[in-house]
Amino acid sequence: MIFFHIFLTVLSFVSFVIIFKFFKIRSKYGHLPGPKSNGLIEFFFGQYFDIYKFLSENNFIEDLQLIWSKKFGSIYVYQFFHQMICITSDEDIIKKILIEKDLPKKPEIYNIVGYPFGERFLGSGLVSEINKEKWRARRALFNHGFKKNSLLQSIEEFNAKGNKLIQKLNLIAESKKSIYMFDEFNRMALDAIAKIAFDLELDSIGNQESELNSFITYGLHGLTLKMTDPLSEIRPSNKKLIKEIKQSIRNLRKFSAEQLRNIIEKFEEDSPISNTIFSNILRHAKSTDDMDFEIMIDDFITFFIAGQETTANALSFCILELGQNERVLKKLKSEIEEILGCKNNISNEDISKLNYTAAVFKESLRKWPPVAAFSRFNPEEIEFGGKLIPKNTWFYVSPFVMSQSEKYFPRPDEFIPERFISSEPFAKENKITSYTYFPFSIGPRNCIGQNFAILEGKLILAKFIQHFDFTLDPYQSLKVVERTTLRPIDGVKVYLNPKI
Repeated sequence: MIFFHIFLTVLSFVSFVIIFKFFKIRSKYGHLPGPKSNGLIEFFFGQYFDIYKFLSENNFIEDLQLIWSKKFGSIYVYQFFHQMICITSDEDIIKKILIEKDLPKKPEIYNIVGYPFGERFLGSGLVSEINKEKWRARRALFNHGFKKNSLLQSIEEFNAKGNKLIQKLNLIAESKKSIYMFDEFNRMALDAIAKIAFDLELDSIGNQESELNSFITYGLHGLTLKMTDPLSEIRPSNKKLIKEIKQSIRNLRKFSAEQLRNIIEKFEEDSPISNTIFSNILRHAKSTDDMDFEIMIDDFITFFIAGQETTANALSFCILELGQNERVLKKLKSEIEEILGCKNNISNEDISKLNYTAAVFKESLRKWPPVAAFSRFNPEEIEFGGKLIPKNTWFYVSPFVMSQSEKYFPRPDEFIPERFISSEPFAKENKITSYTYFPFSIGPRNCIGQNFAILEGKLILAKFIQHFDFTLDPYQSLKVVERTTLRPIDGVKVYLNPKI
């Protein structure tokens, strides 16, 4: 009996401490708007079950945050287990978070990016490294691989991979079969980044059985699953999926390690003629201590994912939007026919003239940014918009939510490239700045490969429109799914009609 009383006493004390802690956390945020937690379950779990239900029906959480933003305003909070998460769609606050204060990345989130389900995925790569000093050193090293001259030299490879894709699509078009453009853009982008960054010839375009895409997709799925559902590992329905995710990550790292060893050996034998992005980085790293092989694998994988996903997803959304917008498509075709004609290869000079093409690509990135959100936190109490935000608040900064703000982008749900053309009257109605439009993030930790992605995206889009008319499959879903990056859920199924 005495042990039972001791147990009850300990249980009561622990319960009191937990409840007191939750009351204390919530009381600090009482002055901020947001969805309320009602009842005992929501007292402890907050909006977790609302989010889980929404995700099971709608595929990505930013849609729910957009709904809440419209209801609660440009800065609000919600509870996720013991965490209070602050969402903002205010230009000035975004500027303070990412530029003026340069708030650090949230460790819990980027530890998941590095090690989902305990498997080393992006590890301590450029995206997932949270130590600012270590990150600065690596970013300075990586900058050597992304100089302007290196990017301009990439145009030759973009043309080569693009031409190979066009050849493949022509064969499929002749068969009158439909095709999933997301898969094809994905393979093309993977081949391009492999060649330009590492001098690897993967031939994913010609090899439908390539497993590398699958490894990457499962890894990204793992990040999303772990971030949005902390209880995912205890759900029996996820057992098989998590096993596949972990094995895919192991396979991806095994492939990466084998390729890296070959690259390093060739680099040492033939460094004078090696001029890839990675060889330029490696050349400068040889004189430093920054040669940890596991971190190099982290960076190798980061390169593949960033170089592939950004371009492929944006191009897929371009086709999905153009397939529903005859006016924009007609205008785009007219520009491409006038400037490119029947050219087989597109030059940098050509790309600089494709103003409407650039606007179409930018509008795709606005409406469907590659990464819908990223996380920061404030080590100390901070004031935003006259409101005090307690220290250690989790900030969720969403390019997607910002892009849907009518305050900055009139008619935000419409695909209107003219908003990015300064000479167009509609452009003047938009408020496009670095703090309202940031599909590649902003500040010191912006995407190092954004110029690479934009250049490739414009060139491949122009080449595709130059060679094909297309129609969307009438049963094509227009929904979106999040696998760390946003992508069309149905893969953009189209029928092609060759023009040249």
